[in-house]
Amino acid sequence: MNGIMKDGTKPNWGNKIGHVVFPLTIAIRDDPLDYVRDAKATMDRKIASLEAICTYLMAKFFLPIIGPKVVQAMSRITLWFSNIPGPREEKNVCGYPVSFLASGVYGQSIALVIHVTSYCNNMAFALSVEDNIVPNPYELLDAIEKSLNLIKDAAIAEKNTKKIV
Repeated sequence: MNGIMKDGTKPNWGNKIGHVVFPLTIAIRDDPLDYVRDAKATMDRKIASLEAICTYLMAKFFLPIIGPKVVQAMSRITLWFSNIPGPREEKNVCGYPVSFLASGVYGQSIALVIHVTSYCNNMAFALSVEDNIVPNPYELLDAIEKSLNLIKDAAIAEKNTKKIV
C-alpha cells in the first residue's frame, strides 16, 4: 500500500482481471506431482503469452458496449476457478485482527465456481454450485482436500528422497 500511495503519484485503484482458458486434464496418474508439473508447465506457457492481457482489454472495452447479459449468453463455461493470493501477514481492520479471508461470487450462470484464497499461510476454498449439476458439494470439497493431501505427501516424500541422495 505504501508503494501505491507515494507522494506525487496517482494511485491506480481497482481490480484488473484477465483470464485464461486453462485445460483441465482428467487422468489417473501414478505420481500425484505429475498433475502439478503439467499444470505448472501449462500455466508458464499461459503467463508467457498475451492471453490474460488480451482478455482484460477485451473485457474493459467490449463489456460496457455489449453488456454482461450478452457476454453471459455467449459463454459456455461450466467451471470457473480463481486463485487469489492474499497477504502473508495478518491484517487489522479498525484495530481488530482479520482471522479469515475468503472470496466468492453470486449470480453467475456457471455450474461450478471454485475460489481459492490464501491468507497468512492458510488456504480457503469457497464453492458456488448449481444444485442440479453438483448435487453434493461437500463430497467435492472432500475430494479436493484428499487430492491436495496426496500432492502434499508426495512433495514431502520427494523432498526427503532428494535429501538422502
